[in-house]
Amino acid sequence: IVIWLSGIATAVAFVGIVVGVWMYAPSGRVPYAGPKRLHMILGLFFGILACTWAFSGMLSMDPFPLSDDAGIEGTINRALRGAPVRMDVFAVKPPAAALEEAANLRVKRLELTSFDGEAVYLATEAPGRSRIIPMRRGPAVEFDRNRILDAVKRAVQPAILTETTSLTEYDAYYLDRRHERPLPVLRVRLGDAEESRVYIDPRNAQVVGSYSSRSWISRWLYHGLHSINLPWLYTHRPVWDVVVLALLGGGTALSVTSVILACQLLRRTFARPR
Repeated sequence: IVIWLSGIATAVAFVGIVVGVWMYAPSGRVPYAGPKRLHMILGLFFGILACTWAFSGMLSMDPFPLSDDAGIEGTINRALRGAPVRMDVFAVKPPAAALEEAANLRVKRLELTSFDGEAVYLATEAPGRSRIIPMRRGPAVEFDRNRILDAVKRAVQPAILTETTSLTEYDAYYLDRRHERPLPVLRVRLGDAEESRVYIDPRNAQVVGSYSSRSWISRWLYHGLHSINLPWLYTHRPVWDVVVLALLGGGTALSVTSVILACQLLRRTFARPR
């Protein structure tokens, strides 16, 4: 229902834009009065928004499944964990001892996990506040970045790593206006057919984001058009809020005039003598 209705809405909005421009172009004036005049003026200014909003809403239902970024994420995450470790390995350093080593944190979660086949504890107080506690070494804030990259190299073979960067600020494909996504992260570009880019949090050795050439539809046509997730604008508030509220106000006014005109048409239609 969502896919078909949003697809129809996209087509109707596009036709409305074409008709509005066609009616306005010859004389440079709006040939109507009353609600119809207001609707045409709003359509000329906010019709593109109505069209892209309906289209990007349709994309939220993934009607054209092209991306498989979850596949590369799973492959790399498994490589970062390495071979499964036995639970008895953690007896070398019991959980109570691990908590003592994380004494500067008010630990809310103690995870028994592994990194590159090595058993480790991951003690977490809150996002961005965690400690890695290996079995035979002292605690660390993050995992060894060279070992992370070595694990990624093994996971993506025969593709190669074409670029590795430490990001301390969001980029066009990895961003969050609420600043909840972790930073810093490792951005790794792969030399595969999809030109994949993967973002890895070195504090827990997990993939926190990925994009490929097949997922540009989701990035720009969905997140870009539906959430107005544009790199500069998205990270500058309250500019983003002002722009979004203005667009929503114009789109709402356009929708209201559409309903008014539809009600007038229905009233005239049913009021005709039979």
